[in-house]
Amino acid sequence: MFIKKLNNKSDAISGANEFIKLECSATPPFNFPKQFTMYITETNKMKTFIQNASFHLLLGALFDSGLTSYKNERALKEYYKELVGLKEVKRIQNISDEDKEILYYAIEKLPISRQTKNEIYRLLKGDTVFWSSFSDATKQEATRIISTLIDECMNKYNAYTQNKRVREIIDEFNKINEYL
Repeated sequence: MFIKKLNNKSDAISGANEFIKLECSATPPFNFPKQFTMYITETNKMKTFIQNASFHLLLGALFDSGLTSYKNERALKEYYKELVGLKEVKRIQNISDEDKEILYYAIEKLPISRQTKNEIYRLLKGDTVFWSSFSDATKQEATRIISTLIDECMNKYNAYTQNKRVREIIDEFNKINEYL
């Protein structure tokens, strides 16, 4: 990974040119053997970008490993988001109390599971869940989520030892942290 600390705009331009020269030295100009993405940003924003990308990559690898009990990747992601308060429940009233009473009675008679009934009751109360994006998390929140995710990959799910992809991502993330 090519990471270079740049202090101003001219450093950014020279850093980009240095990267291109390094990659072009073995091949004809602009005939890259693979594609590259270059981000020129402030260091603190780069950390957040790296955290965001690392979180989603590791989360996907953990889910794909099959070592969690979550039914889908979104549910697993929501678990980690909830740890740092990226979940907000708001009460929105749209149905009159009289109509709610009739609906509660009707729902109780339906042949559906208790879990589904409880979810419908929650919706009738007006409780709506809003999820913030992981990219909206502060660096401290993102660090806490990633640390928890890594810890659980290693201890709770034992994914670090059982899944090669999870191990590679955690090892690469540790290398990146050395540069920051």
